[in-house]
Amino acid sequence: MAKRVSTGAPGLDSILQGGLEEGHVYLVEGGPGTGKTTLALQFLLAGVDRDEDCSCLYLTLSQSREELLGIAESHGLDLTGIEIVELLAAEVTDLSHTQTVIGTAEEELADLIETIGAEVEKHQPRRVVIDSLAELRLISSSMLRFRRAILGLKGNLAKARTTALLIEAFDGMGTVESSELTTHGTIRLDWTAPDFGVTHRRLQVIKMRGSPFFEGFHDMTIETGGIVVFPRLVPRPEPREVERWELRTGDETLDDLLGGGLPGNSTTLITGDTGAGKSILSAKLADATARRGIKAGLFLFEEMRADVLERARVIGLDFDDHIEQGLLNLEHFNPTETTQGQIFRRIEEVVADGARLIVLDSLTGFVRTLRAGGELLPQFNALLNSLKQLGVASVMTLNEGAEHPAGQSEIDFSFLTDNVIRLSQYRQDGAIGRSIWVGKKRYGPHSRKIRALHIDPPGVTVRPIEGAFHVTADKTDDVST
Repeated sequence: MAKRVSTGAPGLDSILQGGLEEGHVYLVEGGPGTGKTTLALQFLLAGVDRDEDCSCLYLTLSQSREELLGIAESHGLDLTGIEIVELLAAEVTDLSHTQTVIGTAEEELADLIETIGAEVEKHQPRRVVIDSLAELRLISSSMLRFRRAILGLKGNLAKARTTALLIEAFDGMGTVESSELTTHGTIRLDWTAPDFGVTHRRLQVIKMRGSPFFEGFHDMTIETGGIVVFPRLVPRPEPREVERWELRTGDETLDDLLGGGLPGNSTTLITGDTGAGKSILSAKLADATARRGIKAGLFLFEEMRADVLERARVIGLDFDDHIEQGLLNLEHFNPTETTQGQIFRRIEEVVADGARLIVLDSLTGFVRTLRAGGELLPQFNALLNSLKQLGVASVMTLNEGAEHPAGQSEIDFSFLTDNVIRLSQYRQDGAIGRSIWVGKKRYGPHSRKIRALHIDPPGVTVRPIEGAFHVTADKTDDVST
């Protein structure tokens, strides 16, 4: 079995199921600003970190040594141990020489390939980066010449038994196909810019000859220290044995409405119109869980952390104590400044720390971090299934009738969840009240009654509704108990 070497990005190593096979030539392609050079530097630094005797060589055909050092400094990377050799194409050949029968460009290309081979032979690197193939392409008189140049370069690297990354600019027009065909594997980086918010970057492994990898797009960010790759969530195919537990609210009447409680590895959607109490009910579930000594994570996508803490104090929830004891993780995310991968990673970290309940408040904000279109529901479903396999309960709130941020019509998440709790507001005797009922419980019985939900200091309670009431949204006329 071929030895694996790290790419320097742990998430990418996971996607490649252990890293790159040693001794082969790989292509890293992408447009400007996608992180190609940063990944290349991480790859070389991984060799230095893991083997003090590892010779690492960076052959730059387009950027100067000073530019590379500047890039490294901006990411907090120390390039000690990496040999940087400038091979700027214009300096390889003296164009003042008299032309021979061979065209000047072809002469220059042959000289450049020979120079690269000489540098590899001189330094005998275990890892090498050649940045970038665009310079070779520019001085090639035809695609045939370019392809032959790449094959010659590949042959020189194979003789040296080095693991190499070739960097190539990708313009989306198929101009890198020759490079892809000649290398052992291809990794593509790209990015999209939303109308508002941070740039969304992602990575895709196009091919790896004779080596398994996780297909599809994977989120990535460029941070201090280099690129961070977030492998997409893939639920495990085999079932897991997990300790069974029940999710309860701490209020006997409300728990009776839920049929005594909800399975601890189920997914619950709390839906209703604005002001019906969705966030407060989800907060009560987190509070009741923490009171039992079970860790919970509450992720906010709309309200600020300070506002939620203040409201919790008013209605008698012990959030401050729970946080101090490490039983509650309360975090706010700005959907326009956060990627899906960052949120998924944070959820995984909180679960790894022992959380058995994850609350997402609300889905309207959460889905802004997911990609629009047909990918939305599969991504969301993968998250829910992954949590279920770990025995973690998930609770989401959704504003009924809320439009999807991409401008699409309302998306029905209820069919993906095991339990649905519906809240509403009603008019009665000149006042506005709140109602609650269970619309769905996939595993086990539940009450079919409609109850009044009271949110007043010192807490949240459920009581019978007396007489008839009118739903404020006028979706129904008269509803009686």
